[in-house]
Amino acid sequence: MDDENTGTIDQWFDSTFMVLNESYQLDLRRVLSPDTCELVYALSDYYMYDNIGLFIHLLGLSSHYLTSTSFVYADNQLKHKLNLHLLIVVRAGYERSSLVEHLKQAMNNVQSLRQTGQQYDIRHTFNPNVFCRSDESTISSGLCLSDRFDEHGTYTHIQKQNSFSIIGTSTEQYLRKLLEAKFNSNSNNNSSNNNVHNHINNTDWLIMFIASKARLFCRRSKLFDPNRYPSLEQWIIVLNCHCLNLMDFYFDEPQANQFMCDYLDTLSVKATSLEDSHPWMSARYLAAREHVLRVSASLRIIESTVETLIVYRRTFHTFGQVDKVFFDNCTHIIEQTRGTTATTRVNINVGIVQSAIYFVNASIKQFEIIFEPTLNGGTPNPETSSLINQGSISDRSWITHSSSSFLPRSTSSSSKRLKTFVDPSYNGHFSSIDYH
Repeated sequence: MDDENTGTIDQWFDSTFMVLNESYQLDLRRVLSPDTCELVYALSDYYMYDNIGLFIHLLGLSSHYLTSTSFVYADNQLKHKLNLHLLIVVRAGYERSSLVEHLKQAMNNVQSLRQTGQQYDIRHTFNPNVFCRSDESTISSGLCLSDRFDEHGTYTHIQKQNSFSIIGTSTEQYLRKLLEAKFNSNSNNNSSNNNVHNHINNTDWLIMFIASKARLFCRRSKLFDPNRYPSLEQWIIVLNCHCLNLMDFYFDEPQANQFMCDYLDTLSVKATSLEDSHPWMSARYLAAREHVLRVSASLRIIESTVETLIVYRRTFHTFGQVDKVFFDNCTHIIEQTRGTTATTRVNINVGIVQSAIYFVNASIKQFEIIFEPTLNGGTPNPETSSLINQGSISDRSWITHSSSSFLPRSTSSSSKRLKTFVDPSYNGHFSSIDYH
């Protein structure tokens, strides 16, 4: 491809990414319950992480823990796996490494507590099932966690992980290659270009573009109160404990099942209508059928872990240390909520279905704006996120919401049909999160 075309693609990518940053960023208040959203913001404030990036990593970690033990059933009959391939696309100003390293250490701490009863010693090597390497000899099992996805994203390397969960963070180069492959497919149809096309446009990827935010120490929460919030390590411990047993996820509420089935049908119709004119978008809509089912199950577990943490806080009045005592107490609380059957039947309620739909819709819309501009007929989200990290956690009140800074979700009547792509802003609120 000549320099003129390269410059055109670069200009398009830069200008379009700016539009995404200003108008199409994910709003976590429309994905998570107030309790969970508050906790994500509180941890992001303290650790100086991007709140959307933290949530997506927790979503991928949930799918990783669920993959070997659980399934989700579309229309309460058709079995689907739960592994997710999540790709975060950011600009050069986005800090990537600290969250990934923290997540790896927290996962190793869970394993250490479970096996030895002791906290993980950071001076020892990482769990080999968690990797972030650029070679192609890595163990082909476990979670693929990469903050250097542009360097690690060789086709053979990633292909080994197709049956497992992947969380990658890319800075521009990866998507620029995709733009080159798409917009120059007719004039540069060589084997190398085809390999790039097949690799990057693998429809397994659920892609989310995130704006860079200035993480300022003057806005950071200086103190973290263990009497009020759990640490990220403790959240991951509870997440792991919830996912240890066999679980089958169903949409037992008739409205939830109807909403999900309607959305899956909408995706099929959209995919069929675009397969000749916009094959890339057609493939994206078909992939979204799998994405929304898997995301709904991972969201369900994330909400369940927060419910457990709230019970822990009310029972013991403090979260204390990241130790065997905390681990055993959480295990006991979770066991009390489970049934006696070998496989637990878990209900995905209508609120979580709507949240998963909003999340997947946001990903599809971002992809469309970047790669299919002729289809771009949507309206931007008026609730744009700030480019400065949120205020300190001291102005929030976990457990009770009298002073919560997070907006409540709108409530819809039971007769109102899900608008899906006609109005992707439609969203309901969570109902009970108890096991069914």
